[in-house]
Amino acid sequence: MAAATSLEFFFQQMGRFERLDQATTTALAAAVQAWQGHPAGPDAAPMRVRIKGQAARDKLVRHNLRLVVHIWRNSYSLKLPVQHPGVIDALQTAAMNLVRAAEKYSPARGTTFSTYAAAWIHKGLRDYLTDEERLVRIPANSFHIIKAASAIICRARALGEPIPTAQQLVDELRLTRKHVPTATSLAHWLDAALKTDALSLDARVGRLEEEGGTLIDSVADPASAEADEQLERVHEAMEFLSDVERTVLSKRYLGKGVVRHAAIARQVGLSRSRVQQIEQQAIHAIRNLAGLRPIRVA
Repeated sequence: MAAATSLEFFFQQMGRFERLDQATTTALAAAVQAWQGHPAGPDAAPMRVRIKGQAARDKLVRHNLRLVVHIWRNSYSLKLPVQHPGVIDALQTAAMNLVRAAEKYSPARGTTFSTYAAAWIHKGLRDYLTDEERLVRIPANSFHIIKAASAIICRARALGEPIPTAQQLVDELRLTRKHVPTATSLAHWLDAALKTDALSLDARVGRLEEEGGTLIDSVADPASAEADEQLERVHEAMEFLSDVERTVLSKRYLGKGVVRHAAIARQVGLSRSRVQQIEQQAIHAIRNLAGLRPIRVA
């Protein structure tokens, strides 16, 4: 009942603010960037710039709160129904990400604010769900074990060796640790941890760098003088992909060489054409979110 009441209040507050037109959004974003992008940092910006920037950010957030509810209702209400005790916390997490989107958005990237903000809102809601799952499924004192096991896996990949089984991981961990879980428990912990952004993205970004930028070649202009900045944007944009999009890109580009679509299709249980479609959707999403130019064909 309390959650429903709080949700009604959230809806009422949201309904007070109309959507902004593109010209107003662009003007507000410019004011925010004048503050956030100050050469000496936002806190060092002149007071007039800070006040104007903060007011512009707050207005962008207020007038886009309905986007938080729209995304929750369409994509997350089954896992986070009105009756869920954490629904308000989840919406607040998403709203905080909306604030971050307002502070980071630049019209120069070529995407609308609603598209950019939607990615941050999705990330906030996904983070809430994965944190909730992580707290339930992984013991709090076991993350050092997961990190160590992940390091063993990454080392095997780097050396071109077969990926160790859970039992092989346990056997190696026992060489340096007294308390080691069973192979079954470790497999479950790794599976849960790899569903969270923090661990899976770190591993994938690490492998991206080892492979010399195969993925960046697929989404960015390789001849650009801003290659380093583009690579950083790709890393950031990957956080906003769906689980299946990250899985397909990870298997195709972030392993040992580029994997064929047919092989990925067999691994994930989808058709070859569906895997190709997901790959293109993911690359298109990264380009949009990172504001990158498509690669040149010739």
